Amino acid sequence: MAEGSAISTAFARWPSWATIKIRRCDLDIADSSFLSMPKIQCYVLTRRKEWCLTQDELAKLVGSYREKIRAIENGTTRPTADELMAFAFIFSHTAPDLFPAYADSVQDEVMAAAAQLSKKFERDKTQKGRRKTRLLQDMLARVTSHVEYV
Repeated sequence: MAEGSAISTAFARWPSWATIKIRRCDLDIADSSFLSMPKIQCYVLTRRKEWCLTQDELAKLVGSYREKIRAIENGTTRPTADELMAFAFIFSHTAPDLFPAYADSVQDEVMAAAAQLSKKFERDKTQKGRRKTRLLQDMLARVTSHVEYV
């Protein structure tokens, strides 16, 4: 099987059509409303308490305000990119470790877009096309380690 068609086959299995179990949550990938889930699993509260910080103190470190920290901890709002980076730096944890469900939903959106592009890249036999196909293969190898088809 050619390299391009192998990746296309792998992406054909990507669950844009199926319900999959990803780490700690079930998501219907065909329904992108999971991006507006009312609660976002988050470990900021756990880490803040581990380091005996108040919401005000954490807000000052992050460059935010207490109410925003509370909303992030409660899972009712998403952090900005700057806040994600700040939390990761402050607590020495990656953003996916602090916000696993959010990270999974972003990853699913990226992989759904990659599945669409894989067909185009498969037809491109140039060096650039092969390079793009390699990127998609690398992405697919990273994601399948935690995907369980149900």
